[in-house]
Amino acid sequence: MSLKDPFSVLGVDVNAGDDEIKRRYLALVRAFPPDREPELFQAYRAAFDALCDERKRLEAKLLHPD
Repeated sequence: MSLKDPFSVLGVDVNAGDDEIKRRYLALVRAFPPDREPELFQAYRAAFDALCDERKRLEAKLLHPD
């Protein structure tokens, strides 16, 4: 799973708000816990971190394939 598009990693829309991003991240972590799926957890965590930072989120929006 690539972090090139954190929106698709988490499965959220480019215009998703903070609450939606957080809900989706928590749902994915519950479905794929770090003790069972460490690679997926790392990918989800990296995507969540990227989308929580406003500067990184803006960069991801600019690079997002339409």
